Amino acid sequence: MANGISKSKRTVESEYLSVDGTLIDCHAHATVFTSSVPGTILKPPLTKRWVPGFLRRRLAISPDDPVPEDTYLDGLAATVRESKRVSQAVLLGSDGIYDSDGLLDTNRTRFMIDNDFILNRTGRYPELLPGVSINPARADALEELERCRKRGAVLVKILPNVQEFDPADQRYVPFYRRMAEMNMPLVAHCGYEFTLPARNQAVGNPARLKTALESGVTVILAHGGSTGLFIWEKYFLTVKKMVLTYPHLYLDMSALTLPSRSRMLFKLRRCPELAARCLFGTDYPIPVYTCSFLLSITLGRLRKIRQEKNYFDRYCLILEELGFELRTDLNQNLFVSQ
Repeated sequence: MANGISKSKRTVESEYLSVDGTLIDCHAHATVFTSSVPGTILKPPLTKRWVPGFLRRRLAISPDDPVPEDTYLDGLAATVRESKRVSQAVLLGSDGIYDSDGLLDTNRTRFMIDNDFILNRTGRYPELLPGVSINPARADALEELERCRKRGAVLVKILPNVQEFDPADQRYVPFYRRMAEMNMPLVAHCGYEFTLPARNQAVGNPARLKTALESGVTVILAHGGSTGLFIWEKYFLTVKKMVLTYPHLYLDMSALTLPSRSRMLFKLRRCPELAARCLFGTDYPIPVYTCSFLLSITLGRLRKIRQEKNYFDRYCLILEELGFELRTDLNQNLFVSQ
């Protein structure tokens, strides 16, 4: 670790081991390009935004491709397979919005990739692990949790800003307790959300996850606890206090090369107690940016990083150049289905 942090200071007691000594990306996204895929929802304004077209161009997926979702996953699996550093990636779904009766509200839900899509697709690729999404407001949340775990899900992902629920609600305690009993980690979006429509940004406050933590759940704050608001990291002190309070709280490093989130990387590397809790994650297919580090990494080193063609290896190079130790002992047991 940079800045003279000793090995003893950055060591954290953990039972977590890696797969074959290599990294697992705990934060990679599934996506859809049309509204006709079974088990998914894609509605305006998303269909009119730049995201689907941007992804097609960036990933060279033809507009005439009859099954672009499968082409996307073929590319993701190949990129993992070709990586020198990453052996597997957790593919994340996205649950919908539920009404007061716990039933899916198809009118309010603008984007959804259901758990069967994730479970079925990841079964085709040894490089991909299923990361399901379960909104605890759904009437069958406990049953869905049991079902997905039996089918091999390794974690649950939530995005409260978009799924329109408050993770601090005490009604969800039974769900969290069952997650803890099953050793099922919870990856929770942290900060503001701008890619998908979000009505209540306040539920992205990491403090709203204390209910899950106090129920015994291993919680992973996505994006390092960053707000996504460029230089304003208003949750940083909250994240720091929570890490010191809860030994089963971790941070993932996804999307932290984005200019809007990169400041959190600089804050994390100055705090060994936080850096020691960081798990590798990228937010694939979000691009890996090097422009965020023009003042902290030499131009020569940045050129070498840009020359790395593999998406995951390039992300690793940036993190290591900034002084982060990409520990491979933090995630196998965390992400192995039971």
